[in-house]
Amino acid sequence: MLKRLFVYDRLFSSLLVVLLTSVFLIMFYGLDLYYQFSKIDDNIQCIKYTEQYDYGIRFSPELFTANGRVPFKKGIVIYRTFFPMGDSAFNHNNIDILWEQNEPLLEQIEYNSGYDSLRGVGEHLCVLSDKWKKSIIVKENEEFIDILGTEFKVIGYFAPLLIDGSDERCLIIGDSLTPEELCRIAVFTDGQFIYKSASYSGIMEDFENWLQNYSLSENINFELAIDMVMDSNISIAKMYEGYAKKIFVALSIFCIINTFYLSFVWGKKKEKTLVIKKIYGYSNRYLVKDMLKEIALFELISITSAGLITLIYEIAFRNLSEWTSILIKGMPIVIAVISCITVVYLISQIIWIIRSQPVDVLRFSE
Repeated sequence: MLKRLFVYDRLFSSLLVVLLTSVFLIMFYGLDLYYQFSKIDDNIQCIKYTEQYDYGIRFSPELFTANGRVPFKKGIVIYRTFFPMGDSAFNHNNIDILWEQNEPLLEQIEYNSGYDSLRGVGEHLCVLSDKWKKSIIVKENEEFIDILGTEFKVIGYFAPLLIDGSDERCLIIGDSLTPEELCRIAVFTDGQFIYKSASYSGIMEDFENWLQNYSLSENINFELAIDMVMDSNISIAKMYEGYAKKIFVALSIFCIINTFYLSFVWGKKKEKTLVIKKIYGYSNRYLVKDMLKEIALFELISITSAGLITLIYEIAFRNLSEWTSILIKGMPIVIAVISCITVVYLISQIIWIIRSQPVDVLRFSE
């Protein structure tokens, strides 16, 4: 059969394989996009703090030197500053320093082996988003990243809030820094203090009073009822999630139409061959079996080709676990749907051929 298809009719057979492979590739990356936004939506649902404040502040170096890192003792306090990350020299990124933690963060974190919380002293520690994975240095099976000339050990990664490679969060564990290192890393000029809590509420005045440990009251401004950067990420994710679902539906419809069309073209091409075989005494059962075997072979070659192409791409540029996840969760359904559409159409066409008179089909095909 392979010789008949790819030697005597190699142009048409090759084109059919290429087109079917493209259908499987389109659906694979359509599913990839769909599952990415599904995970993002699950993560967003977890991040629901009862209380959030976001204050701009201009530090008074003298007050910080005199008071040190004063505990607030309620909720989570984060200081956000801006400087280049990794090997970047020009782009200033939002860098969060976990100033104080009195309750768990609601942001989902996938910890590396050996870590299960944000507590830590004695080593410089941080949690990153997926954007920074390309800047990681691996030493003795542990991951590090350079932050302003200091190596920080990566203890985990944030579950994504944006599509792969675009989430650029970085959280430095404040307890892993000495006061001197904190002074250097925090870049005490203009920054933001963010307060978050799932337990406390109605303590804005207390937090404003606490901020005066580091700034004169007239330098405290931009009070917001949300974490502005996080809220912006969530808004972007929700906006594009709607687009992603529509894109996936459009891709699915396109692939179904394309599959139907390919089945139609291939079936029409086989009409004359099937009728000639019928004239020479081949049984209807044989004709059905032969036609289905051919299309099954085309689809098997196509899905194998698509699998190899995506596997090589994922190994080279992305995460192999995502490839496996998509294959397990979605691709069997895609294969089943495409196969069913093909089989249903071809069977209907075979029935038409079986019921037709050979002379009519041959006259029409001339």
